[in-house]
Amino acid sequence: MVRTAIILAAGMGVRLKERGRLTPKGCLCLGEKSILEESIVQLLAVGIQRIVIVTGYLAEQFEPLEARYRGAVQLVDNPHFAESGSMYLFAVLCPSLRGRRLLAAGVGSRL
Repeated sequence: MVRTAIILAAGMGVRLKERGRLTPKGCLCLGEKSILEESIVQLLAVGIQRIVIVTGYLAEQFEPLEARYRGAVQLVDNPHFAESGSMYLFAVLCPSLRGRRLLAAGVGSRL
């Protein structure tokens, strides 16, 4: 059974123009919760126990999610997000994660 999910959220949101410069895509609200918080709630509801969110651009804006879901959500910063893209940290991170894991494609990703 998959118990760990990885969400890639390090991107700069350039297609969002001005709105993406101020707020990462994952922190934008489409309803009452942000896109990432909706994902967290859904993942926890289906039995995922650990959610690793790879951040980069405006990483500090993701910190309230880690605090709100303490123990379930872990933020991992990719300081090279502008040069490397999200997949760099995913490749570095995977060997340290034990067991099966689910890659939830990046927020707004074209994967």
